[in-house]
Amino acid sequence: MAKYSEVGEQVRRMMLGVTPLVEPLSIDEAFLDLTGVVADLRGGAGAAGRLKDRIRSEQRLTASVGVAPTKFLAKVASDLEKPDGLVVFPLEDVPKRLWPLPVERLWGVGPKSAARLHALGLRRIEDLVRAGEARLAAALGPGAAQHLLSLARGDDPRPVVPERESKSISGERTFAVDLRDPDAIQAELLERSDGVARELRREGLAA
Repeated sequence: MAKYSEVGEQVRRMMLGVTPLVEPLSIDEAFLDLTGVVADLRGGAGAAGRLKDRIRSEQRLTASVGVAPTKFLAKVASDLEKPDGLVVFPLEDVPKRLWPLPVERLWGVGPKSAARLHALGLRRIEDLVRAGEARLAAALGPGAAQHLLSLARGDDPRPVVPERESKSISGERTFAVDLRDPDAIQAELLERSDGVARELRREGLAA
């Protein structure tokens, strides 16, 4: 975990070399705002390619990057061609690239809301768009309906926030293959717990 955190910090410094507007999502994932750094999505793709090359050269790691006009589309794009993708996702591609995806890809659709949508026969994002706000509001409430339809259109006005107050401390790791051996699972849980404990001590907190 210590090595993982060290590499994550080094990659974060590379990101900050591209733009000071970096919003961490986890130890190995972040949003970068390139407004004022590049002129358009094509320029963003060039900057992303150079960052990927540097990560590969200095850390011997692959990175997946999504370049888009909004945070939500950038996240979707970054997931489309893992583990070594660079996907540019302009707004005009929303109908052909976003709408065929399952409703679970929308931020805010968890297991319960997905089950409600599936019960209505709404399984793809395109299905939500065609269903309309009134039908979605009846199933999920007006606020959720507006939120999901905005994302389905590619709308996401939230800015990249470089610094934010910590509300939680956690440790995570994504495995290429599911762990099934109890001893291996216990060892990984212990390592994650140690990492969280170190962070708590660094912040002068207890739990």
